[in-house]
Amino acid sequence: MKAKANLKAAYSRSKATASTLVTEAQKLGYASVDLYSEDTAGHTLDDLLKRDDIKAVVIVLPILVQPDIIRRCFAAGKHVLTEKPLAKDVQTGRLLIEDYKKLYASKGIIFSVAEQFVKLLKDLNELDDAAIVKFVGAGKFDEVAAALATLNNVPTELMARVLEGPRSDLVLIPCKSAGLDWLAVETILRHRPVAQPIGEKSIWQANLDYGRLSRETAQRTIRFWQLHNRIEK
Repeated sequence: MKAKANLKAAYSRSKATASTLVTEAQKLGYASVDLYSEDTAGHTLDDLLKRDDIKAVVIVLPILVQPDIIRRCFAAGKHVLTEKPLAKDVQTGRLLIEDYKKLYASKGIIFSVAEQFVKLLKDLNELDDAAIVKFVGAGKFDEVAAALATLNNVPTELMARVLEGPRSDLVLIPCKSAGLDWLAVETILRHRPVAQPIGEKSIWQANLDYGRLSRETAQRTIRFWQLHNRIEK
């Protein structure tokens, strides 16, 4: 599948890390990626943001520095795609979102969070079992919910309720509907954000149930949930 965006540059605070990003981009077929870092004269973040051919930026930075970088990108008129959490706490993240709505949204600047990143992965045919397992391993269950929602064409909030709910058996339904293999499903079940971890006996039973559940039945159940806004078998 052909990508809809062209990667122009890679930035990190250190040249060493930025060089790694450029190398990885080249492996993916992006031959001409300019390197920017705070220790590269004439190629700092400020220099990158001055470029008229850079329309949008993807930000994956430590949460302590991320809000300031995002604001600098907004001020330069760039669209921003970033991961959650946006900041070190809810209040800081809320202030950032409020600033965006007050100062930049009316200017046509787009600010997208993890859901949009997941949709981008799908557009690039990279939203697969491995991507979901990686989200789980990083503790990014907002992204897991967004991934299941995108694959099933339902609201992310609906999938979040399933993942965070008390019934592990219901998690099987969107997973089967999306066509995930058992390894990915087991990873989700073992690490989902609930107070009581799943036991080995429940994992064994879930494996049996997942094998018996047909994709068609799972998809019908998903449609019922969405139509009635109710999560029930």
